[in-house]
Amino acid sequence: MAALTVFVKSTFIEVGEYRSIDVPTGQTKKNMFGKEVPITRQEQQYFVTGKSDCKVDGVQLARDTNMAVLDLESKGFRVVSITPIVSGHWNASNGNVTKVEGMIIDRDVKTDWFAYGFSYTAGVMIIAMQ
Repeated sequence: MAALTVFVKSTFIEVGEYRSIDVPTGQTKKNMFGKEVPITRQEQQYFVTGKSDCKVDGVQLARDTNMAVLDLESKGFRVVSITPIVSGHWNASNGNVTKVEGMIIDRDVKTDWFAYGFSYTAGVMIIAMQ
């Protein structure tokens, strides 16, 4: 009986911003020099500026997991388990001192500290048997 472990890595969602752009209406007008210029209107359009550093694309992870399961089944494997793998990040600061390689330095400062942490699904581990 053969076992196989597959890791399906998650991807982060695209992030961006809305920007105002000029969109031609198809009509023209004459400018003060008598030249025909297109008439435009302002429209808001979304532009992708990068990837999130903390929000996983769950829809894509579901698709990728499904494809991995179908691939395993087509090779004669039976999926035994699918386990989420969680990762995270944290930071702490007092405005002057921040963490260094996971350790907080300058422990004598006891005021004005803040900290945050979060976790996300890094992917899923699929275990299958043949």
